[in-house]
Amino acid sequence: AELCCNTWAKEHNNAGLVVGATDVEALRRVRAVLPNVWFLSPGVGAQGGDLAAALEAGLSADGLGMLLPISRGISKASDRRAAAEAFRKDINAVREAKKKAA
Repeated sequence: AELCCNTWAKEHNNAGLVVGATDVEALRRVRAVLPNVWFLSPGVGAQGGDLAAALEAGLSADGLGMLLPISRGISKASDRRAAAEAFRKDINAVREAKKKAA
């Protein structure tokens, strides 16, 4: 991952990594090594990943750096709009706390 992100794609800053949200320790370790790389982190919602723990471990210091596909967690909810809004609220709360702590 370091070779790809810091060497091969450095010129264009166009590399990211898939790091599962269900493995919080992996998120923490990879984020420590690659603080500015974006992560695609599936596993929140229907797959049982802990949203707050994944965000705390995987967000970069500016509260960004993660894309969370939560499709089943929203599409299978009885009220999809409420589910999407709840996820957004929870994500933004952790993002703001992370930014304040930096």
